[in-house]
Amino acid sequence: MKPHDSFIIVGLALVTALAFLVLWGGPSLADIVGSAHDLRYYPNLTTPATQFVCVYCHTPHHANTDPRLVPTYLWNRAVRATDYAVYDATWTNPLPQNTAHTLMCMSCHDGTTTAIGQFLNPPYDYNHSQDTVYVTGSADLTEDGTELQNDHPIDLVYATPPLPSDFFFPADQIKGWGFRLFNFGTNTDVMTCATCHEPHAKNTHGPLLRNLTSGRGLCESCHNL
Repeated sequence: MKPHDSFIIVGLALVTALAFLVLWGGPSLADIVGSAHDLRYYPNLTTPATQFVCVYCHTPHHANTDPRLVPTYLWNRAVRATDYAVYDATWTNPLPQNTAHTLMCMSCHDGTTTAIGQFLNPPYDYNHSQDTVYVTGSADLTEDGTELQNDHPIDLVYATPPLPSDFFFPADQIKGWGFRLFNFGTNTDVMTCATCHEPHAKNTHGPLLRNLTSGRGLCESCHNL
């Protein structure tokens, strides 16, 4: 077999593998395209800022090396140097520092850390039309000046004392309903933004929600009311 033919075969194999991942993998590119996180046309651009979809959050090279992040996410944005203040009451017991999910989500959703088009590693075709565009409105979670203190508790271990155990469905049960809990450090079943929100999905359940059976169904998926 000629070397040229070998390269063609390898190339076709890679294309086939990538196509399989796009169509069947999770999260798939097909889920992100057209979703609220397909930012190529944000805000209402007639010409996309870039042809690449994933680059707004991820990069294969020169990703953020902040030790608070999860390296496998290959994050392509800067994150704030200090933690965000989260909901904290005597019965919530949040973790001593923000989880990687909070820092990543807030790198856009605090409306100030990075503009939509500010990448650590920009794509070659980026046209700089989003260099000064920031998330605004309800998507800016800090616009009222309280950071995350008046939002649903996050960055805490799900349903642990001093929370009353009979007020919540078991962790394994809510996972079976499509919600996710995560491991961070020595902590398991940690509740984060991504517990309720699926960042890679289309808006089939409201604002990228993992599950919504009714107006109160989201709350009652965890809270045993």
